[in-house]
Amino acid sequence: MIKKPLWKKSLAMLAVGGCTLAIAASVSADIGTEEWSTVFYSSVSEYNAAFYGVDFLDDDTLFTTGRETDVAGNNWAGMGLRYMAGDGTPLDDPPEWIRYTHRSGTLFKAQAIGAGGDIYLIGDEYGGNTGAVWKYGSDGTLGAGWPKYTPNLSFLEDIAVDSGGSLYVVGAYAVPYNWGAAARDWLIYKYESNGSVAAGFPLPWYDHADLYDRAYRVAVDSEDNFIVIGLISQ
Repeated sequence: MIKKPLWKKSLAMLAVGGCTLAIAASVSADIGTEEWSTVFYSSVSEYNAAFYGVDFLDDDTLFTTGRETDVAGNNWAGMGLRYMAGDGTPLDDPPEWIRYTHRSGTLFKAQAIGAGGDIYLIGDEYGGNTGAVWKYGSDGTLGAGWPKYTPNLSFLEDIAVDSGGSLYVVGAYAVPYNWGAAARDWLIYKYESNGSVAAGFPLPWYDHADLYDRAYRVAVDSEDNFIVIGLISQ
């Protein structure tokens, strides 16, 4: 069994020959020496790919998320890959264990793993103009009725899951500004485990006046309280 490192370098991007390749790496918790690294090569495209998130499915398995372009190099596809935590060996062939594309492009930005092994992802669709939330089973199958969408011109940043399987999703969304530009306000959603929006959400945490407000991270404590951090323009 692989012990989870106290800290780890989980992702990077490397430009090689005009293409951007996604790299996953494990770094020792003791002195920061690299233990292994592996480069992801898309099975469907020679174009750009990148990782954005990483987590443990179990003590021996890493799960990374990100995006790759389609065969023509035009639109993004969200992807999820599994690696052996001990040495970085891909567990699937082709490597894209989860792959999702819809409308004008999809990327997976962050993930949370539920107590039963369900996988929850957030990201963007419509080429980055609409936030989306996905639920996959522990076998990599997309849940019925998913993804769920946040309002147009919303931008999701982070996701957390509580002990009951409820999801907390944060980011920002565009609101009209008094001189015609688009301001940003915090976006805070809670979804029940069945995908319905919880009563009282989204939270009305905004003022429609500041130029740029954005929630960046969310965490859940042992009592299922949730904590959000972000930016407020002054």
